[in-house]
Amino acid sequence: MQILPMPKLIIFDVDGTIFNTDEIYFRLLKEQLRKYSFDLTEQFYGLNDLEDSVYELGLPKEVSEVIKEEIRAYYYSDEILQELEFKKDVQETLDVLSENFRFAIGSGEREGQIKKYLAHKGITDIFEFVGHGQMAEGRKNNPEYFQIIADNCEVSLADCIMIGDTLHDANAAKLGCRTIIIPSMFTRHITFPSKVELVQTFSELPNYLRLINHINHLIM
Repeated sequence: MQILPMPKLIIFDVDGTIFNTDEIYFRLLKEQLRKYSFDLTEQFYGLNDLEDSVYELGLPKEVSEVIKEEIRAYYYSDEILQELEFKKDVQETLDVLSENFRFAIGSGEREGQIKKYLAHKGITDIFEFVGHGQMAEGRKNNPEYFQIIADNCEVSLADCIMIGDTLHDANAAKLGCRTIIIPSMFTRHITFPSKVELVQTFSELPNYLRLINHINHLIM
């Protein structure tokens, strides 16, 4: 049986993993689409990604751009902070894990937006590095993205665990980074690669890590 070393660094996605921003974006998009007599289902949104859903509906390009601009105007304002919430069990789980593990952010969002979220919720100091969407061309679809995070934290990707909720996060597994997906109400409709591990709730993470430690002790 293979020994799975305890991670030196846990990398967390932001939107849909730590915070409810995926749900906020979904609501904003639904509200905009109603103006054009379109509806949006959770499944469609999950399968097509929050960035691409509006285009996949087949609306004229100019209409799609208007919708996106209307959403961005609110989404990137400070007003969104009034709706910003931790996903279920996230705050308590981060408190537990931060006692024994180093943390980094691995998000496709803008750097300033990520830092605004973290500061608003008072958790900036627990993350030693903030990976963001401008860090590498193609964001998480670019293998270099995950390597940049590992390099900045002076660890190998094999010593990291990526925690996310989308196929973009699952790309980390292609580089040998252990990847745990916690499907959201939207991405539960996605079939994830076999290389990633699925858990249903954020609160399962501490037990997952304790199990790795227990297995390693049995093997050794």
